Amino acid sequence: VSVINPNNAKVMYSFDHGYSNPIIKYAGSYFCLYDQGSTRLRLDNSGDNEYETTTANPILTADVCKKGSVAYATRSEEKKSTLYIYDNKLNEKLVYDENNGYIVSVAIDPSGKKCAYAAISSSNGQIVTTVYTINVGDSEPRASFEYVDTNVMSLHYANSSDLYFVGDNCLSIISSQDEENIIYENGTVSTVDFCYTDDNQLVYIYSQFTEADTCKMEYITASGKVKSSVELADKVKYVSSTSNEACVLFSDRVEVYSLTKGTLNEKYSCSEDVKSVYKMSSRIYINRQQLIELLKDKE
Repeated sequence: VSVINPNNAKVMYSFDHGYSNPIIKYAGSYFCLYDQGSTRLRLDNSGDNEYETTTANPILTADVCKKGSVAYATRSEEKKSTLYIYDNKLNEKLVYDENNGYIVSVAIDPSGKKCAYAAISSSNGQIVTTVYTINVGDSEPRASFEYVDTNVMSLHYANSSDLYFVGDNCLSIISSQDEENIIYENGTVSTVDFCYTDDNQLVYIYSQFTEADTCKMEYITASGKVKSSVELADKVKYVSSTSNEACVLFSDRVEVYSLTKGTLNEKYSCSEDVKSVYKMSSRIYINRQQLIELLKDKE
C-alpha cells in the first residue's frame, strides 16, 4: 500500500501487508486495511501505522471514521456474526452478537460513537437485507429497516445524523438512527454506480431497469434533496467526485459535471481499457492496466 501526494506524485508512506484479499477503507487521514475472509486487520494514518491485530474469526467487512475508530464484523462460532468497534488505540468500545443474519456491510459515523450494519437473511425464499443501527454503549440495536429482494451496495454516514443506504434497486436515508426517508422505493430503480463527495454527499447513477442504455445522475444531499439531475445517454463505467464536480467514465470518454448546476464542464477522450477516473485539484487521473496516468486529451 502506498500513500501518494497528489500534488507531486511522491510516495508519502508505503508498506507491504501480505494480505491475500485486501480491502481498504479510509476517512480523513486514517485508513483501515483488512484481509477479507481471513483474520488480519490494521489501522494506519497518512504517515505511520497505528496498530495491526489478529481477530478470532474471519473478517466479513469493516469501516473507519475520521477519528480513527474502526467498526468491523466477523463470523461467529456461536452466533451468525459479531460486530466490534475499537478506537484508534485499539481500545474496545462495543461488541455485539448478531444472530438474525450474516453481516455484509458496516458503517461508522464521524464521531466513532454511532454505527449501522446490514445483515442478510432469507424469508419465504426471498433474500432480506435488514439495516440495524446501534450506538456505543447500547446492548441492543436502536432500530431496524427491512429491504426484501435487495442487495446492499453501500452504507455510509453523511454526518453523525444521516446514513445513506444504497441498494441495488432502492435508496433510503436513515436519520437520527431511527427515521427512514425513502428516496426510491424498492424495485423502482436499478443502481448503476454511486460515489460520495468530499463532504460525504451522495452522487447516485441509476436507470429504470437493468442493462438500460441510458441512465440518470443525481446529486442527493443528506436531507434527501436532489440538488441536480443529469440525463446520461450512454452506459456508465465509473463515477467519482470532488466537493463540487462529478467525473463520469464512459467507454470512450470522461465527462466532468458541476454538481450544483448539473452542467457539463469538461470532456476528455480516453480508451476503452480505462477502469476508473478521479479529479484532484484541476487534474484528472485515470487507472489503466495497473497504472495511474494524467489525462490530457481534452476535447
